[in-house]
Amino acid sequence: MLGAIAKACGLHLACGLYRCENGAVSNSKQLFAPDGRMLANYRKVQLFAAERTMYQAAIGRSSSIPRWASLA
Repeated sequence: MLGAIAKACGLHLACGLYRCENGAVSNSKQLFAPDGRMLANYRKVQLFAAERTMYQAAIGRSSSIPRWASLA
């Protein structure tokens, strides 16, 4: 649905949201391209004390964000 919104508006869309996966709620961020593709998904690894009572930290690789070589 968020990809469809990005495509309809022709813009990059970055969203912070809470996702439930395997019975655990995680704090996530997703980035969509103007063509509707999801470019990145990030699940928060380090939680604040208050967040630990409600959410689960990501385990293992928390991100689908590609790593590019520095241009410098």
